Amino acid sequence: MSNLINQEFQREYDDELDLYEIIDVLVKRKKTILVTFIIVFLISLCSGIYIKDKTPDYVVRDILINQKEYNIDGVNQVLPENMYLLNRRINRFFEIPGVEAIYENKVNIENRNMESKRKFLEDTINVQDGKGRYIVKVKILKDGEISKAILDKYVYNLKRMDNLPERVEAERIVFKNNLTELDSELTEIAQKMKDIFSSDKKFLKMKPDEQISYISYRYPGLFLRRKEITKYYDYYTDRLLELSKIDNDDKIIRVISDSYIEEGKSKAKLVVGVGTVVALFLGVMMGFLKEFIDGYKKRYKK
Repeated sequence: MSNLINQEFQREYDDELDLYEIIDVLVKRKKTILVTFIIVFLISLCSGIYIKDKTPDYVVRDILINQKEYNIDGVNQVLPENMYLLNRRINRFFEIPGVEAIYENKVNIENRNMESKRKFLEDTINVQDGKGRYIVKVKILKDGEISKAILDKYVYNLKRMDNLPERVEAERIVFKNNLTELDSELTEIAQKMKDIFSSDKKFLKMKPDEQISYISYRYPGLFLRRKEITKYYDYYTDRLLELSKIDNDDKIIRVISDSYIEEGKSKAKLVVGVGTVVALFLGVMMGFLKEFIDGYKKRYKK
């Protein structure tokens, strides 16, 4: 009975992992582990360097597009996604010295057209929408000054899309002309009424409120015309007062930050860190795998 117990205990002991055996395998297969680790680590390191090299830095500027309801016809809706709809806006970017050369260096000659220029700008300029506040980022190309010039040109194009000042001035001119015409007609009506009532002895003897009733009864056409002109005169006057409140502070496009540099956020460190752990794991695994294969071969030969 005692022998059976000892045999069972010995079998359980043999099935357990021996820490010394594990260390012995690691030391014995250190060359395999080290070579595997170095190979995988170098692959992850090269990947990290490549990712960091391909992660661009940016020139950044914050822009506010504050569009309101001004009750003015013809005011453009300024949207950054419409930036490249017109070829003339695209061509303005390529007027910047150095941009054309960078574009030609990236695009084959047979593919150089307006569509590839548009794609080049879309890849170079990144816009983030924050409910009216736009973060415009331009990749730093060979020359940081070129990137700043591209950002300046982007703002310029946006402001060209903002036609609020022109529309305000156009409305103001129209209303002023209308007021001039109405004022002239009111003066003419007043003169007619003066001529008529200067000879009307009955009108001169009336009180002011009686005079108004008398005019509407005796001269309805003249009275209604004067009333209509007065209504339009008041409307145009009120609109001019509204337009006078729209000054330079009410422009749609506002640059709310100067240009600043933002370093690209790459995942190079994460890639290298994970690669190191994976390299260590694979190295140990390869060491045990080789130990298992060698052991299996020895057992097979027996």
